[in-house]
Amino acid sequence: MNEVYTQPVLYALKNIIESLRPWDNYTQIPEKKRLYIANHEYLMEKMIKFTHVDTLTLNQIIEYLGINILTGQRQLSRSVEVDDEGVHVICSTVHKSKGLEYGTVILPYTFEDISDIKKVKLETNYNDNSLSYTVLFENGIRERNSNYSEGKEVDEQIAEEARILYVALTRSIRNCIWINNIDSTPQISWGSLLEG
Repeated sequence: MNEVYTQPVLYALKNIIESLRPWDNYTQIPEKKRLYIANHEYLMEKMIKFTHVDTLTLNQIIEYLGINILTGQRQLSRSVEVDDEGVHVICSTVHKSKGLEYGTVILPYTFEDISDIKKVKLETNYNDNSLSYTVLFENGIRERNSNYSEGKEVDEQIAEEARILYVALTRSIRNCIWINNIDSTPQISWGSLLEG
């Protein structure tokens, strides 16, 4: 239960369920066990899809399940044949996959420039007891206050992207594949960080 306080909720629940192995109490027939496990994973995927994993709480999970049970919601179950023989592909953001693990993780678009702050319409930062901001208006004019330092903002953005990349890389159990464009030469990108 300590994991519930220190880890993302779905990660902790997944560990609890896998240690309890409820499918062993459900049946002794291997095919039915596989079906139980496949549908348990399907339920976890549904909860991930409809929630923000970073802010998910046990109360929200109870409410989500309670509403679905009380309103008699029905879903087609996952078939074991497709799940055991086929390839599972889950498209997700790095933020939504936080706390979860996958056999193989594929990272597309690792060649995008992560130091480009010109795309941001509004950027604010509170550092050293001062507020800094920059605003890009519809007519293309950019306003900023005297506390704003573009160098500091670029450094902070690169640091944040490096933290997000770390989360993406640690989702992989066996393989991590990243797609890089060798014709693209950004100043700094996930690809350049990966190549070290």
